[in-house]
Amino acid sequence: MAAHDYVNNRAAAKKKTRGRKTMTYSPQARSRGSAKQLLLVLAVVLLGALMSSRAGATTLFFFDEEADGEGGTTGFYTFDTETGAVSLVAVVTGGSRFFSLARRPSDGAVFGLDVFPSTASASIYTVDFDTGVIQFVVQATLPPEGNGIADITFDPLTGDLLAIDRAFSLLYSVDLTTGVLTTIGDAGAGFLRPPRAALTFAPDGSLFAFSADVQGDNGTLFSINPANANATLVGNGGPVPLTLEDGTFARDGIFYVSDFDGRIHRVDTSTGVRTTIGNTALGPGLSGLIAAEFVQSIAIDIKPGSDPNCFNINGHGVIPVAILGSEDFDVNDVDHSNLSFGGLEVRVRGQKGAMCNLDYSNKDAHLDLVCYFEDDANAWSPGNDAATLTGTLLDGGEFEGTDSICIVP
Repeated sequence: MAAHDYVNNRAAAKKKTRGRKTMTYSPQARSRGSAKQLLLVLAVVLLGALMSSRAGATTLFFFDEEADGEGGTTGFYTFDTETGAVSLVAVVTGGSRFFSLARRPSDGAVFGLDVFPSTASASIYTVDFDTGVIQFVVQATLPPEGNGIADITFDPLTGDLLAIDRAFSLLYSVDLTTGVLTTIGDAGAGFLRPPRAALTFAPDGSLFAFSADVQGDNGTLFSINPANANATLVGNGGPVPLTLEDGTFARDGIFYVSDFDGRIHRVDTSTGVRTTIGNTALGPGLSGLIAAEFVQSIAIDIKPGSDPNCFNINGHGVIPVAILGSEDFDVNDVDHSNLSFGGLEVRVRGQKGAMCNLDYSNKDAHLDLVCYFEDDANAWSPGNDAATLTGTLLDGGEFEGTDSICIVP
């Protein structure tokens, strides 16, 4: 993907396991030229219980390699942010080093960046803990000015994959079909210790990264403009890590980051200050990190056909919102009884149920679901400029979408 294509896509987007398993690499991965033979064996972990056992607790997946010579186990683990408990999920053999984990917003698929034998020859896989399959996707192809990548992250607004160069701080867009990396810009321009690690998108599309050279700065947090790679120093603070590695935003909006020394930190994105919340006690080797929860990002259209989406705050009537179907989202799977729009509930028509109807509201090939929400003046303020719809699917999966609004007093 060309850099200008990424900028245009993003601008358009802004506008509008269970039990015991054996995880295996797919035949494509095993037959890929001189591909190393890898084995992933799932340990006994009740992930469902781990992820929903307590309100306020977040389960993080992380990758740890045996790097201190003490005979530890290389593999995937879970970390409980409330108790600090660590559980082995899967054993990885064959030299694989998953330095970064990223979740695609459209379907929740987890992608792992394997930097074996080096960051200059990194490969991208999908990691599916439900089916036990590790699927080779593509090998990264660096541009001439590149050195190697060790961090990837998906843009929640466009679904595009970005990466950062571990040596030169170049920001890339990644074509998942060809593996070609296209330079967006230099995120390190003007900085002595530039951002080159823990590249992570926040749910609202803000992009962050840390400096990896921690001598004298404790690991500095930067915000990065994903359209041109211009970086802004946010700040630093907290315990000195060995090297910051990967980052992830949990469902509650908290930013977590791992360091190679085995610690996991919570990050204040307004100051860059890190607070250590736990130590895996596995020694050096901690790298890839991803939150276990997934809320699917979808597109919605408030007041279909209107632009801008303005409405009064008199608390009367209903507000129509179109849940837009797509190749990755079938509106027939939506649970009408569990929708919320800015805290508002769908109007119910007696025994007819929720006031929702199927329609091709945006005139594409995918069916949409238009629902009408009971207005409440207390739900809005004159300064509101966006509103979010949340809901669940009939199988329990969660989704959310946000669109712009303007409030008329």
